[in-house]
Amino acid sequence: MATSFSIRRMQIGFALFVLTMLLFYHQDSGANAASRLLTVYALAENGTHVADEWSNTTLDKAIINGRVYSDKAPLSSYLVVPFYWVWRLPGGEQSAFDRSVAMHMGTVICSAIPFVIYGLMLLARVRRSAPAVASFGVWAVLFVLFGTFIFHYGNAYFGHLLGGLLMVAGYALLMTDAGTNRENRSDPTSRQVLLAGLLGGLSVLAEHPLVLTQVVLLFYQAGSRSRRGRLPFFLIGSAGPAVFLLAYNMLITGSPWSFPYAWAAGFPEMKNALALGWPSAEALWGLTFSQYRGAFVFGPVLLLMLLPRRRSSPGDRARAVLVNLVCAVHLTFFACYDYWNGGNTAGPRFLVPAAMLLCYEHIGWAVRQPWSRYVFAVLGAVGLSINILAAATDPFAPADCFNPIVQSYLPYARRGQFNPHTLLVEWGLLARSSLTLLKLWMILFLLGATLLARAWGRVPRQGDASEVT
Repeated sequence: MATSFSIRRMQIGFALFVLTMLLFYHQDSGANAASRLLTVYALAENGTHVADEWSNTTLDKAIINGRVYSDKAPLSSYLVVPFYWVWRLPGGEQSAFDRSVAMHMGTVICSAIPFVIYGLMLLARVRRSAPAVASFGVWAVLFVLFGTFIFHYGNAYFGHLLGGLLMVAGYALLMTDAGTNRENRSDPTSRQVLLAGLLGGLSVLAEHPLVLTQVVLLFYQAGSRSRRGRLPFFLIGSAGPAVFLLAYNMLITGSPWSFPYAWAAGFPEMKNALALGWPSAEALWGLTFSQYRGAFVFGPVLLLMLLPRRRSSPGDRARAVLVNLVCAVHLTFFACYDYWNGGNTAGPRFLVPAAMLLCYEHIGWAVRQPWSRYVFAVLGAVGLSINILAAATDPFAPADCFNPIVQSYLPYARRGQFNPHTLLVEWGLLARSSLTLLKLWMILFLLGATLLARAWGRVPRQGDASEVT
């Protein structure tokens, strides 16, 4: 009982620390977030999906039969609606402050909270996989959270973190990670498979391309003799979100097979197979190693996650192959997309869910190897430096800035131009953002991480089964 209490207390401390460091710098409403808010405003203010009166708030919108709608996947909007509706109960004309509240609600509910829960999942996985190095495990998790481009989508209103969390949680259930401290059980119950299908289906409601993961997992189960018998439960779990999505499309576009994306205003290419073509070498390079949107530039620790597991069990290697296949499918898919750069953004935002799954699967192995802990620390420190500099200066550099580190982040810092969206400035405690705030973030991060690592290392190893997975 005492051990379980210590673990819960540590989880709460870790969650509060991560949430504070995450929202210390956060982002304003861009076109993507404003499009998600179209549905929030329309439903809360008028009880409809039609958002004509907010048409001028964003370039990202669908125009169907002369009416304006959000062109984004609906789940990240629907989750915010009840909270914003309560906020607007007093009535009155909507103000700029009301819209700011809605944007912050979206950031916290759909991005920050999933970010923290994902961090707790990583922490539990590290503790199960490598309890002897629990202290370094805390650092490893923080390097994944803040030393990769995942960071930038936990403090901004997008659907990537929400979809990624649901996808990873469904995968964890399917691999029977949940509710056990045994690393590689291969016998998920029918209930676990059903819930895995449901979570996977919900992930598609948050980010439509995550259907790719569900297809891979479907074939994985169909090809496994031991899992094939429970495949119907996976399909039943997925059916509810699938039917909901078709009904949503029917409501908005008039056809269950036509997505609002296809009606995006100002993007005529979307009407032609959703702007999908053949993979391009430019996109493949840009999404991996380029300084423009390279996953391994904005997340160097991902390189470590891809190394082969030579001394692992056959079950571990099979899981690694499965996850790497999912990531390869995502990479190939977005290399086919005309807008693979993601617009004004930091890192390859479309690959956030894939990066989350990759780190979840491989982090335990990475911290178990003595040599890899040193590599992890170096790569994590490099990634942390790049990403906190981006968050503190120009986190969503323009799409035509092809080397944002050199052309944007460093020049902004030298000129003293820092991200004004910080808690201390918004709360009126400081007049403006500055280099001092960036230094303060680094001091708080290093101090908090050190204290958490020491405290976590003193927690007894028993009771792992009570952890969040």
